Amino acid sequence: MSLVLHIIDRTTHRDMLELLSLTLKAGDRVICLGSEPDLTGLHLPVEHAHEPMSIAALGGAYLAMHEHVCADVVHAWSPRAAQASEAFASKSKSRVVASMPYCPPKPMLQQLVRLAGRGCVLTFPTSAAVEQAIRQGAPSGNVRVLPPSAVAPQDKHARRSRLREKLAVADNHHLLVMMGQIDRDCGFRLGPWVQAILHEIRDDVRLMIAGSGDASGSLERFISLCGQPDEVFVGGWRYDSSDVLSAADVMLHLPVGRSGVRPLSAGMAAGLPVVSSCTAEAAQIGGDAVLFAQVNDPRDSAGAVLQLLDDADKARALGQAAALRARMTLSPQAAKDVLDAIYEQVHYLAATDPA
Repeated sequence: MSLVLHIIDRTTHRDMLELLSLTLKAGDRVICLGSEPDLTGLHLPVEHAHEPMSIAALGGAYLAMHEHVCADVVHAWSPRAAQASEAFASKSKSRVVASMPYCPPKPMLQQLVRLAGRGCVLTFPTSAAVEQAIRQGAPSGNVRVLPPSAVAPQDKHARRSRLREKLAVADNHHLLVMMGQIDRDCGFRLGPWVQAILHEIRDDVRLMIAGSGDASGSLERFISLCGQPDEVFVGGWRYDSSDVLSAADVMLHLPVGRSGVRPLSAGMAAGLPVVSSCTAEAAQIGGDAVLFAQVNDPRDSAGAVLQLLDDADKARALGQAAALRARMTLSPQAAKDVLDAIYEQVHYLAATDPA
């Protein structure tokens, strides 16, 4: 079995942190270089390491030379962590794996492609992202799909009652939910917009937004502009994600650009009917178990939600199909099996490298 060192940093995406928490094995270490990301609600045994001058590569080199850390495989969970991991590996006989939540913009992608050309294995959550990396020159043998993972909440009824009582959401109200890292391209602004459109049609729709990120401040200002701030709850990571999923009736996943897909998989695993923007990544994860709307079109998204609110049988069937698809393709064990195969591959290469 390979000894794996996981490296995170302040820029590590929430999707990657949640995936790491679900797939971490006994004996593996998690080291954060410099200041840490928001780890609220996650159970990660994180150690901290110095990052000289806030330069990732220097942090990786320092880790190798001064902290006496040994590993067969170094697994980076962000582009900056990948820089640190390569610096660490250059001073040891480790091999590097780097996992990303989506295919990043071209300059950052080119950096990752260069790493793959030097033997690093890159992973992305969908084959659509893998194909983008290969088109940019990454060796096809060094780019793999690492599916997002999620588990169904336990004690859903108790969790549902508890959180809805805290939020003062009545039993006859329909609660929509959006979750994840709140970045510019994640489409969180569309949620309040959709809720405002639905408010003009019916008065029993509420929206819960769980997450944090660089765009949190602008999102809250936008919510106030939509005119129904009392019907939109922004909880950060204050509430357990299992509670949020249990309390919800419909999940919204409305990215308008590069965005992670783990919130989509979490909603599916919870058995929620999901309305999603029709992106290539979401289509691969959701298949025919998700109701799709046009990208960046709040009216189309609101219309899709209205279909589910007006047809309880359709909503129930969609949620059941989503839960089944998640159990078959998005389980933590599926991700662990992929990682085991990758670690075995890179460990073998490290052991047989004559350098």
